Amino acid sequence: MQTVQVVYNERRDYWIHGVVLATAARMVSERKAVKAGVRFLADAVDPIAFMAELRKAGVEQTETLEPCDQNTRPRYP
Repeated sequence: MQTVQVVYNERRDYWIHGVVLATAARMVSERKAVKAGVRFLADAVDPIAFMAELRKAGVEQTETLEPCDQNTRPRYP
C-alpha cells in the first residue's frame, strides 16, 4: 500500500487551501497538464506535474510504502 502525505506548518490550513487553488488556476490558465471540461481536481490535472508545482510553492511531500496485509490484499484471478 502506498500513502502520500502533504505536510504544512501548524496554523497554515488556509495557506494549503489557497496554494492548491492558486496552483490549479495557474495550471488551467497556462494549459499546463490539465484536461479540458468540468472535472474533479484529481481527474483534471496530472498528479505528478501538480505536485511538482506545489513543491515549488513550498509544499513538502513524503511517501511511505507499507506491505499489504494478506487479508486485505486485492486478489486477482
